[in-house]
Amino acid sequence: GCTGKMGKALVHAILASDDMVLTAASVSPRTPLNVDVGTLVGAAPLDLLPVHDLSTVAHEWEVLIDFTRPDA
Repeated sequence: GCTGKMGKALVHAILASDDMVLTAASVSPRTPLNVDVGTLVGAAPLDLLPVHDLSTVAHEWEVLIDFTRPDA
């Protein structure tokens, strides 16, 4: 998810990009859903809340970068 080492790096890379927009981000079931994704990754708030299940927001993105591990 977006709070792991690679997830944070991906979020920061997307935020620094001129041609990408972060529209969804997942977190582990242990992470609360009421904290802004930007805050979770140490960036400015993005007005974006995380989800536990990306299938609930699949209509919001064109490309999915998945760095999750089932055994994490």
